Amino acid sequence: MRSACFCSLYLALIVFSWVLGGCQPSTRERPPGYLRIGEVREFAKADSFRPDFRLYFRRDRMGLSVMSTECTHDLNSLSLADSGEDRYLVCNLCGSEFNLNGDVRKGPAVTGLPFYEIRRDALLIGGPPNTLYVKIGTKVAKDWRLPISDIEEVQE
Repeated sequence: MRSACFCSLYLALIVFSWVLGGCQPSTRERPPGYLRIGEVREFAKADSFRPDFRLYFRRDRMGLSVMSTECTHDLNSLSLADSGEDRYLVCNLCGSEFNLNGDVRKGPAVTGLPFYEIRRDALLIGGPPNTLYVKIGTKVAKDWRLPISDIEEVQE
């Protein structure tokens, strides 16, 4: 009788802690480090969704920026969706949606997508010249860009 009460209490405690833990927003992050992405000219002209690296590259008149395409709720890969009116990123696991500026459109995610630093400095990192590297773990502001001069220099 005593062991049945203990088992019931133990099971209730596990369920209660699981419910509490399941209601907390996740703040998971991907492991830090440099990713070698590819040649600069591959990213010089337009935006590029790279699910193989879980990254979205944005190219504008100021330069090149990159944001994560891993859901900030569960670290699942995001897919690019098109509603006909706009494009956005969606998590097929939890249903969270993010606009292409990295802002949460729909939860359960509560944190926007992080932007990362991009480098073209092969000597510092070690690798072929005119290659892009993304420094995962070093978050930058949404308006940070690899300057357009670094991109155009390679195209000439």
